[in-house]
Amino acid sequence: MSISFSIDDSSFRKKLQNAQRDMLAKAKNVVELTAREAVNYAKSHQGETEGASVNAAGNYVPVAKRKKRKSHPGGWGDITGNLANSIQTGEITITQSTIETEFGVLADIDGSMEYAEILDERDGYSVLAGADKQARKSLNKYGKEIVQ
Repeated sequence: MSISFSIDDSSFRKKLQNAQRDMLAKAKNVVELTAREAVNYAKSHQGETEGASVNAAGNYVPVAKRKKRKSHPGGWGDITGNLANSIQTGEITITQSTIETEFGVLADIDGSMEYAEILDERDGYSVLAGADKQARKSLNKYGKEIVQ
């Protein structure tokens, strides 16, 4: 005597696809939170710094006329706030989101003011200094939420 049976795997596939969508949504949320914290860190203040030794026109500014300003983690000071406000998260991109393949979620962070690159080229300054370390910390904090 024997018993045979079969199952319809369409409901199983649907549950698997829903689980994939849920995991992808959680991963995207983690990346968005991580990027937001990294941006906030790059914009934060870390004490004070002496004003620039050269003004926008390229002329030397005597020490007595340099204005103190709040310093960001990369050692740069921002009088107008334009550079700090330009640091933002770009588009969140999802790469390959099918059941059969792996996927990734990417976020770009940049300072869009044209002088951000000029400042980065100077010794001792970095517009996004420490943002990568802050992102790693955040991923460790939020990353556990992906696998639940």
